[in-house]
Amino acid sequence: MAQVSVVVNGRSFRLACRDGEEPRVQELAGEIDSLISKLKGNAKATQDDRLFLMAALVLADQLSDAQAELQRARQLVDGRAYHVIEGGAQAMQRDLSRALEAAAARVEPLPRISNGS
Repeated sequence: MAQVSVVVNGRSFRLACRDGEEPRVQELAGEIDSLISKLKGNAKATQDDRLFLMAALVLADQLSDAQAELQRARQLVDGRAYHVIEGGAQAMQRDLSRALEAAAARVEPLPRISNGS
């Protein structure tokens, strides 16, 4: 089991993760730190636990929207009868591509943070 240190909202945290996952954990922590910075804005005295809760709620909302969009895409694909002889494979690929693009558009991307390394 590996150990990784991350900084979120100016506080350092030491976390355990699987070997090799350290860069991903640091990347995700950077995204959360960026989101918290946006939520905090110019406020200097916002409690950490409130900021972490607000960030968790924003991320949970985005995840819920993405899951709902994925479910709609699955229903669209499952509900259609495609016939390869009549070009159904191309139609299925087009419909799936449109559904995935719609799902991706609904999820607000988090800004990427460069840690200066």
